[in-house]
Amino acid sequence: VFSFTFVVYRSVFSMGNLFSRTASADSTSLNVTDGQPRPDSLATSSSTGEQRASARETAEQMCERLLGEPMNILLAGVSQVGKSTLIQQVFGFTQGEGPRIGQGQPCTQGFESWEPTKECPVRLFDSKGVENTTAAEQVESLSSFFQFVAGERTNIDLVWYVVTRFQDCDRMLVNRMTESEIPVIFIVPRLDILSSHQHGEIVNSIRNEFPDPDSFPIIGTGLASDLVSSFECSSGHDSIHADKRTRKWRCGDCTERGVLLREAQGYQELARQSYERGPSLKRTSFLRAQKCNRDIVSSKCK
Repeated sequence: VFSFTFVVYRSVFSMGNLFSRTASADSTSLNVTDGQPRPDSLATSSSTGEQRASARETAEQMCERLLGEPMNILLAGVSQVGKSTLIQQVFGFTQGEGPRIGQGQPCTQGFESWEPTKECPVRLFDSKGVENTTAAEQVESLSSFFQFVAGERTNIDLVWYVVTRFQDCDRMLVNRMTESEIPVIFIVPRLDILSSHQHGEIVNSIRNEFPDPDSFPIIGTGLASDLVSSFECSSGHDSIHADKRTRKWRCGDCTERGVLLREAQGYQELARQSYERGPSLKRTSFLRAQKCNRDIVSSKCK
């Protein structure tokens, strides 16, 4: 990547020198306009500058395409289980911002998409759920979606499969995905609502069908049951008073106030697994997009 970047910018620099020499060679000739002689270099200076800018822009665009090819992620599984929250937590959107399930660009029957942005260079697809249709219809719909994606000259790089109850249709859909050699990460949401027994039952039902944890990781996501106990004043004061009943805290030495929140769980691991299982040429874009795991950012930057 760095070698390519160097070659591109060296080419741009060479083009710039070529333009400069051309302009200098032409500066001795004269052109008559309205009876007034003037150097041709004045007539060509504007176009030369435009050529340089165009060449520089082309080089930057080429580097951006190489370094920022977006990763394509499909959200699959049941609906109404907090997919929008999942997107917000991983990619750092605040409430009401970012992609919202049910408001994307329609693709095929039952699927929608959101194009990558500069702030979030990841392309997201969502299936509208596995409810109210037969397993065969769902597999057929998924196959049609894969054909649509292939027609767009792209592909699905990773699947986040959200599970609250693993059924036979889920097994068939995941098998169809693995036939296309697409990595699948199972996500069990709402850890703050599920009991440990319920969570264990879901995990066991998945493991009965897909026993290899290396090929099919299972990640629980949600909010911690307890409010976070670590909070601090930005001025470094130690006199902090917390009220878990009202979920607020205040500093006794200054006017700073804050709200107690519950810690998000599982999203850092999801980001790490997604980064490692995604295509190597698209990992940079995912690294730039995710906002929940600073450790992988710092380690990869080193």
